[in-house]
Amino acid sequence: MIGIVIILLAPFAVLTAFFVVELIAGLPTSRFRRAGSKRVSAVVIVPAHDEALVIGHTVAALTSVLPEGVRLLVVADNCSDTTAGIARSAGAEVIERNEADQRGRATRLHLPPSI
Repeated sequence: MIGIVIILLAPFAVLTAFFVVELIAGLPTSRFRRAGSKRVSAVVIVPAHDEALVIGHTVAALTSVLPEGVRLLVVADNCSDTTAGIARSAGAEVIERNEADQRGRATRLHLPPSI
């Protein structure tokens, strides 16, 4: 009787053990827990095309709620207005892409080395 119970419960024990290992492996390492760390943990990317009327407000609203260490990157895609300049003035990092034949298709977006 005990043997049958062990045989029936063994798969659940193995699955539970794998689950525990996955949980432990997924825990953040101590380098991300240090207070005052300058390491960037994320980049928020905002696509923009001719958004001069709203990009300043958008960048200001986002930067006011983003935690320290999270960067804001605006991708000014084929803009014919001052979207990129306004986004920079508001405090965002900006990448300008000027490929009129590839509008909206950032297949060749060249990110700066720091990203």
